Amino acid sequence: MCNGAYDVTVRGRFNSSITRVRPFFQALFRRDPTGESWLGALLAACPNVENLPESVRGNPGKIVDALVLTRRFKDRLQGSIDLERAFERRVAPPTAFLRYLIESPASLRWPLEKGTEKTFGDPTQGLRTHLIKGSAAERVEARIQALAELQRQGNAGSDHSWWAFEGFTDVDCYLETEKLLIFIEGKRTEALSESTHWFRGRNQLVRNLEVIGELAAGRPCGVILVGEDALDPPDAAAFDTGLPHLTIEEREQVRGRFLGATTWRAACHATGVSFDSLPVQREA
Repeated sequence: MCNGAYDVTVRGRFNSSITRVRPFFQALFRRDPTGESWLGALLAACPNVENLPESVRGNPGKIVDALVLTRRFKDRLQGSIDLERAFERRVAPPTAFLRYLIESPASLRWPLEKGTEKTFGDPTQGLRTHLIKGSAAERVEARIQALAELQRQGNAGSDHSWWAFEGFTDVDCYLETEKLLIFIEGKRTEALSESTHWFRGRNQLVRNLEVIGELAAGRPCGVILVGEDALDPPDAAAFDTGLPHLTIEEREQVRGRFLGATTWRAACHATGVSFDSLPVQREA
């Protein structure tokens, strides 16, 4: 999950989307596109499944039909392919964090490109310079303008906007029913990114735990981390650093959306997918 929101991680022959996430869930979609026969079993394999209401764990509902329909997708490694809408689902950054970054420009670090500060086109370069490095009057004026744009366009309209200091991201696998919203964060040789371009310490998983709560709009929700081996979840300090705009109680709510880390082998065992059927590496 990157798409400009996170520092670049390992990609290539062992790309997790191509060799794990997509083939695993495509096998499940082929068997049962509703998810009724396997979604509950997948949830049961999660160490923190008790974070979900018992009624949802026992009957998570049917996967939204549109998610198993394909669309033409331009993959960075595979080129133009047909891909189910459940994969690489673009989601906007959290509104509250966008507002915090506008109101707290001292927390931002200007991203580097080839060792020097990255430059942007007009008027983005000038407006961001005013907000972060300008005189007191320039900073106030830029902040007022940025907050007005956030109010007018919302987080959904923030993509590539000068006032947005956290970008959209692509969810590896997005599962939604009438009762539940789940993000799958899939890894293989990659590690969780620990920073965004503009904010140091904004852990990738912490960020997604925040955004899924906004998208769920009160429904039960959670993020599952799946790796080749068991991955260590972020500690309490990562939530404190990555969620500076939230209260202690709100950070605990975000943390409670983490359904736990499991492995691809365990997920296959729980759902009846053959682990040996998953590609060893992507095709050249």
